[in-house]
Parts: sequence; C-alpha cells; structure tokens
Amino acid sequence: MPFNQAASGFALYFTETEGLKVPYVVFVPKKYQSSKPVKVIFFLHGGVNSVNEFYYQNPDVKKEPIFSVGDHFNAIVVYPFAKKDFGWMNQQKAFENIFTILNDVEKKYNVDKNKIYLGGMSNGGTATFWFASQKETPFKAFYAFAPNPVLNIGAIPFENITKDHPLYTINAKDDYVFGYNDVLKIYNDNKSKAKGWKFQTIETGSHEFIYKPEISKELLTSFFSEVLR
Repeated sequence: MPFNQAASGFALYFTETEGLKVPYVVFVPKKYQSSKPVKVIFFLHGGVNSVNEFYYQNPDVKKEPIFSVGDHFNAIVVYPFAKKDFGWMNQQKAFENIFTILNDVEKKYNVDKNKIYLGGMSNGGTATFWFASQKETPFKAFYAFAPNPVLNIGAIPFENITKDHPLYTINAKDDYVFGYNDVLKIYNDNKSKAKGWKFQTIETGSHEFIYKPEISKELLTSFFSEVLR
C-alpha cells in the first residue's frame, strides 16, 4: 500500500487509552521519501516525576537533541509525551501505549520494520530496561542516557537483554541524580546475565550531558552510529 509523502519537520498526533488523550510528536527528516522504508527511533523523555501535564505545547520540545539524530541518520523520530500519573515510573498502561503509537506510525509512514529502535533519557532511559527485557520485541536495539536500572513496576529480567536486541547505555561519573557507582554495581551484578547490555561511561557531563552542546553533537553522532548498525 503506497504512503503519502510527508513534509519534513514535526507532526503532532494523539492516542487514546482509558479516556486519556496521549500526545506524541513525529519528526520527519529532510531526506524522507515515502517510497523507501526508513528507520524509526523512539525517544522517551526524562523529568516525568515532576511533570503534571503533557508538555506537548512547549515550543522548546523542538530543540531536543534527539531530533538532530533524525536528520543526520535519515530516521523518523517518535517522541511520546509522559507525565507524573501516566509515565515511565509506575504506569504499565503508559508502557503499553508505546506499542499503540508504533502501530499508528507504521500506518502513516513507510517504516522499515527491521530497523525500529527505542530508548530514552533519565526516567525514559530507566523505562527502556522494561522494553529491552521483554522476551518478544519489535525493536532491533535499545539505548539509554543516564538511566537508573531499577523499575518500580517489578524486577528487571536481565537475562532477556540479549545480543540479538542489544541495549546501549551511557552514564556520567559525575551524575548527581542517579549515582554512577550505584548504577555500575547493578551492571556488574547482572552483566553475566544481560549479555546484550553494553555499558558505556563518560567522565563528566553530569546527569543532563546530552543537553550540553559541547558534549552532545559529537557524542550522539558516534553513539548512534553504533546503536543503529
């Protein structure tokens, strides 16, 4: 079935679950052609614990570094919104809604179903561990920036993080939100089971290192060159 050619830039959509309208943004790269299947990158944002409403009307969302990755690698970027009571902390429905969003995106855009990736930042990076540890997944690989590998909705079955669908993580040694030594201990305790977990470290940059221009551009390019292989 042919797809309509989509304009480059941002498009806003909503899903509905249990009477709640949940927004998500799709970023279409400049080189997207509807006749050619394209890779897709999901990004789960951080700061969920302090957000009472979906902030999709905030114009600063367009400045998120992840969108530069979309243009650089000719990938559609999907940015679901979360909030305190429907987010990446305790709400199973929010996790499951990601699959609804994926289904919607596949209907609207020519998606290469063998090249769909998911990851996130902080709380969104923590949520990525839930997706990466599911036995069945539509995602080729996973990534997380400054995550804390502890889920509030249950223990992580680390043995399900395999080389077939690897998980790439980066933590800074000077992270003030999720202590580096605590995260490193969890990795060391579970790396023999989580054979697909590729743990990376940067010396400085604190918790929000992907938002620092002097770090972000080069780091994201080299990092996603590995993740998107």
